[in-house]
Amino acid sequence: MHGPEVVDKIYTYNQGTVLGASLEIALALRDDVGLGNTDPIDSFDHSHRADASVFYITHIRELVKAIALHLATPQGVILCPPHETRDGDGALFKGILARYLADVALRLPEDSRENIATRKVAARMVMASAESLWNHRLEVDGLPIFASEWTEDARLPHNYGLGPASISEAVGLVRIDERDLSVQLSGWMLLEAAARIAGGQPKDSEQG
Repeated sequence: MHGPEVVDKIYTYNQGTVLGASLEIALALRDDVGLGNTDPIDSFDHSHRADASVFYITHIRELVKAIALHLATPQGVILCPPHETRDGDGALFKGILARYLADVALRLPEDSRENIATRKVAARMVMASAESLWNHRLEVDGLPIFASEWTEDARLPHNYGLGPASISEAVGLVRIDERDLSVQLSGWMLLEAAARIAGGQPKDSEQG
């Protein structure tokens, strides 16, 4: 090791977990000094008591801005970054981010214009992503199949060929990402996050 090293591979779920952790710490610090989530910071006393949580609140605001700028379309639909796979475990990553963006949209304290704006940006990304996901779905027997990339049409899951005769042939088969349960679970996580925002329910992120 030669000191700090910049890691340029960005994954959507990492942004989500950092948002979630920062939010929980900030709310706990406010609670420790007797400030509720909706208490305005409108006096020197409140400002002094809220000092410990300011770092985390500021980090949340800046991270939401960065996600909107670098990991979403101009319309707010969350995208897969270049290093993130669309199948397997990687397919879950956008759903994890959506879950924690919903937490920010619903639970970030509304004690400043900056926080209110951040809540709106987070909500916009979740709702725009959910609308795009739903509009690009397939339906089979009346049930939805979601796309691995939320800006693209879903593909019908199936395998090509009559079956490989060797491992090398298996590797060469065309895979349909939508076959993976993780792809579909990620889509449902997004819809759950959108439903929470639409219903205005600040559900605890630890609950299923």
